Amino acid sequence: MLKKLIQLGLGFICGYLFINWMPIQYPFLISDFFSEFVLDPLEFLVAAIAFLIGLIANGYLFREGIEKTFAFIRRKNVSFYEIAVNYSVIFSFLIMTRYGIWQTIVLFCFSLLYGMISIDYKNTILAKNNKL
Repeated sequence: MLKKLIQLGLGFICGYLFINWMPIQYPFLISDFFSEFVLDPLEFLVAAIAFLIGLIANGYLFREGIEKTFAFIRRKNVSFYEIAVNYSVIFSFLIMTRYGIWQTIVLFCFSLLYGMISIDYKNTILAKNNKL
């Protein structure tokens, strides 16, 4: 449980840092966006590292949440608090939208996609009669 809380905090902090280090100006011009990378490559590199760490931490929580939900549906011994901690990642994304909505949407989509791709189908309800 402590490991998941640390992942939740790490995912939120890395997402917040990604939002701060990858600003989007309005009106959005693609030339201005790419010129920021050329003029300040270190900030881009650090933002990309924060994005990857946040993506992995949040994706893992999404994956665990989906797997624990299927286990709960199959009446396995799963704590409701574990499921709640895994799905609290959604609330962290809601908080991050306050700081940068487009960066949060990008991080959310990639994290959800990574979490769904990394699901272990052999242990979920999707694997009927152990055929997978």
